[in-house]
Amino acid sequence: MSSLCIFINIIMKISQIISETPIEDITVSDDLWSWDDQAKKALNTPKFISKLYTAFSNTPYKFRLYFMPANKKYDYIYNKNEIWGGHLSDINRDTSRNNEYDIEKNPSEIRIIFWSNWGIDIDISNNEKVFPFPLTPWIVAHRICHTLDEQERNEKLINAFNTFRNYIDTIYNLEDHLTLKSLSRNKITNLNELRIEMLTQFLIRGKILLDYKENDDMKRIENNLNILAKNIFDSAIGEVFVSA
Repeated sequence: MSSLCIFINIIMKISQIISETPIEDITVSDDLWSWDDQAKKALNTPKFISKLYTAFSNTPYKFRLYFMPANKKYDYIYNKNEIWGGHLSDINRDTSRNNEYDIEKNPSEIRIIFWSNWGIDIDISNNEKVFPFPLTPWIVAHRICHTLDEQERNEKLINAFNTFRNYIDTIYNLEDHLTLKSLSRNKITNLNELRIEMLTQFLIRGKILLDYKENDDMKRIENNLNILAKNIFDSAIGEVFVSA
């Protein structure tokens, strides 16, 4: 089979997947100057885009994802070792960025604009370093959860996150019952990351999963966690968010 035929078959399979998944569309800009090479390659690979569509197949929410270049005035990231002009998360608090890409709201969708796959690491000396993280469907979902958590405009969403946090704080030995691979691999370094990973599992798996066996109390807790997680994403419907 020729390379052209193989490529056409891949595109047809992706089209079929798109029609069956809750992601309405994925837009990838031709100019990805603020992304690292691995992310650029992934975003221009049909196989990765196909995986991204199927990764959200367990969620009832309609997402529209935009992978765009950073605005030049937000050059925090590009020398890869320093942050220029502020902290990356400050971008999410600048409401003008929603108009920067001319992305309109849709009452039935959650629209997320990503502008980079660079993040911040803080070492024991309290120094901030910028680093690229590998772009995977799980990481995209993780970034969506961080984006919703860090915005400061939607009061309903803020209240939903606070309720989720407060409930988690009341659960004794919750970590012993979570089924997160990142937890078993010691990749979660703080409680906020734990909460975000739980919400990421909700997006990818369709629910937060606890190992409760015969523990009826933990079964009740799992149900409550999923109700609260659903309330978070319900509160985001109809909005446009810029990922930090």
